[in-house]
Amino acid sequence: MVDSNRIVSFDILKGGGILLVILGHIQIPYMLKTVIYSFHIPLFFFVSGCFFRPISLREFFAKKTRQLLIPWAFFAFLLFAYLFVLKLNETHNWAKAISLPVTSMFDGFLGDENSFILFHVIWFLICLFEVSFVYLLIHKITPTIKH
Repeated sequence: MVDSNRIVSFDILKGGGILLVILGHIQIPYMLKTVIYSFHIPLFFFVSGCFFRPISLREFFAKKTRQLLIPWAFFAFLLFAYLFVLKLNETHNWAKAISLPVTSMFDGFLGDENSFILFHVIWFLICLFEVSFVYLLIHKITPTIKH
C-alpha cells in the first residue's frame, strides 16, 4: 500500500543518493568520484532537513539517540571488539591490544584520517546528530516568522 502522504520526488532523490553512495565506493575514475563526493552525503542532510519539524529537546534526544547514537554505539562496539581481538592475537598483551581500538575510535570520532578505516564508515551518524541538534537550537532561539 502506498502512503498518500509521501512525496515521491524525495523518494527518488534519496534513491539517487543511495546509488551515488554505492557508485562512490567502487572503482571509478578519480574525477567522477570527486564530483560524487562533493554532494552525495550533503544531499541526505538536505533531504533530512526538509522534513524537520520542531520538537522539544527531550523528544529530540530520545528520538535521535534511538535513531543515530545507538546504531553508532553498536557498530563502534563491534569495530572496537574486532580491533581488540586482532591486536590481542598479534601481541598477546592486553594493554597493547586495547590501545589500538581506544585511540582509533577516538581519532575516528574526531575525524582524524589516521584512525582505523572502519571507524570512518560510521562518521555520518554522529555528524547527522550534530547537524540536527544545531538546526533544532537555531530554530529554538530564532523568532518564528508567520506569513
